[in-house]
Amino acid sequence: MKRLLLFSIYCTLFIGLSGQKIIVRINEPNNLKGVYHFFAANFGGSLSGAELTADGACAQPIQACMALTNPSELAGKIALIDRGTCSFDEKCLFAQQAGAVGVVMMNHNDLNNRGGIPFVMGVATQSIADQITIPCVMISYEDGVKLKAACASGAIINLTIGLVPKQEKDIAIHKRNTMIIATGSSFSQTMVNHPAYGAIPSAEIKNEGDFNILPGVYFSNDGNTTVQNLDLSVDIQKSNTTIFDHKTNDKISLDPDSISRLQNSNFEFNTVDTSGRVGTYNLTYNIGNGEPDDIGIDNTHSTNFNITNNLFSKCRLDGATKNPNIGSLVWGGQNDYRELMMPILFKNGKSAVLDSLFAYVQMGGGATLANVYLEGRIYKFTDINVDNNISNDELELVALGFTSFPPTFTEASAILRLKLESLVGSSEIYTIEDNNTLFFATIRYDGGSGGIFFGYDMDYHQENNFLLKQSLGTLEITDYPYLTCSAKDAITDVPDIENSAGLFYIDANGSGALDTFETAYFTPSMVLQVSYPPPVNTKDISGELDVHIELSPVPAKDLLVASFSLPTATKVNYQLISSNGQLVFNQDDHVVAKDFKTSFQIGSLPVGTYYLKINTDKGFIKKSFVKMN
Repeated sequence: MKRLLLFSIYCTLFIGLSGQKIIVRINEPNNLKGVYHFFAANFGGSLSGAELTADGACAQPIQACMALTNPSELAGKIALIDRGTCSFDEKCLFAQQAGAVGVVMMNHNDLNNRGGIPFVMGVATQSIADQITIPCVMISYEDGVKLKAACASGAIINLTIGLVPKQEKDIAIHKRNTMIIATGSSFSQTMVNHPAYGAIPSAEIKNEGDFNILPGVYFSNDGNTTVQNLDLSVDIQKSNTTIFDHKTNDKISLDPDSISRLQNSNFEFNTVDTSGRVGTYNLTYNIGNGEPDDIGIDNTHSTNFNITNNLFSKCRLDGATKNPNIGSLVWGGQNDYRELMMPILFKNGKSAVLDSLFAYVQMGGGATLANVYLEGRIYKFTDINVDNNISNDELELVALGFTSFPPTFTEASAILRLKLESLVGSSEIYTIEDNNTLFFATIRYDGGSGGIFFGYDMDYHQENNFLLKQSLGTLEITDYPYLTCSAKDAITDVPDIENSAGLFYIDANGSGALDTFETAYFTPSMVLQVSYPPPVNTKDISGELDVHIELSPVPAKDLLVASFSLPTATKVNYQLISSNGQLVFNQDDHVVAKDFKTSFQIGSLPVGTYYLKINTDKGFIKKSFVKMN
């Protein structure tokens, strides 16, 4: 699978360093002095002109969802506003109408809704956003708490927003900002290495190389002087406990207006104890030499990823919901067939069941999802020719899920939750037969009157890893964050992967010139849910004194009820097996009492004899039953 599939791919050059930066800085009060993380809004005045320095004042009411009651305090000042209740563009327009010259939005601490960190404020009502001419930015919840405390104390608050002159010493982890002139939108990416998966099941991590992190960053000298002895430190934490902490031995000197790269030691996750492995991990990079930096906030970058029980994705997961993270909508809008494909290699997936596929979709042009039909597909790759290439006849459609939104559906976007059904054999579920099997999880749109957009986790990109492996000649299909396909094979109906699949590019300035194209290595907002069987215990405990199982009715037609007793409450795995050994149902559960009752819908099964097998860590129990018409 080493053939390079190109939709259109052009290597990106990091050029055009100017040293000037757009910042949000608190100048007063003294205890809050410093440069703060922020994101600019998708509306309002430009931040790329002269810097704006002014006193700040808290809006009244603080959420600014109505005409502000303290215009005399806000005139000529930067309004400090809380997120919540109404749209961002409404809040900023009320501040502008009160005489404010800028807005600093303070995020709230709703961890289920992007958390307390800042993000790009979008447009809710275009006619309102078009009226806003003052610059508008968002800072984090935690930083907003400090500013509101300063307001309450009566302290003088002074802020700077915008483009500041080049500093004397200014090292930064490189961030590439791309403006797409044709659409008027933009995106920004911090050029660091990310793990290959934003979420990976713990059962997939058994051996060296199953899941590792090769830390690395591009960093720049944006200041006026050469900086000596730079190194890269990497910290990986779970639940505030450090599991990996390493600093490079290399010491780099970097001249002004230059970019370099540092790579750190590889970290293997098979070394982490399986009993405490599942959870969210925070990965933090820091570049520096231990000396003060004039704008030190961009010396550090943090991200996160998950080791899970049953979720597999290239993107990150969003908070407690475990939905796919949606960082940007950067590809789509076509009315004809498109298929977004996510390659997943199951290194240790034998006997696992592919349950469901989640993905974010959105219609463009003001259309809703009403009457839109979408499919979630699972293709298995078999290298028939043993040539490490993918051809159309080597893709087999093995599982399918679908949805058709009702005509009354009024939303333009949705998280798809598609239950997957097996298309192989007589089983309703698809069970992976072997380890080291490559699958493509896909979302297919066959076309219609509305253009569809797919979601991507923009900042959790794979560019660094991809280009490094490409240069070394070790690039595999699993290293691709996604593939997009614009045509189907006329005979088999699988994606025409030979002629129309690859990464997409963005024409950054609308000129059509190849040297301005930027390839998008974003990870797709898709999650595959998998069920792994519990640890195998081949002992038959059906005849032990404290174990029994009763099935009713016998024979059964539509519903089978199982009452059983186990030595202890435990995690169990239910399997329905036909008389010829075919697995037709597979599901995990957690039994909360020793005596338990559950039921199974069997109406769709063919007539015949079956076994219900209940697997536990102590062994298994099973009993036969007859399915009748």
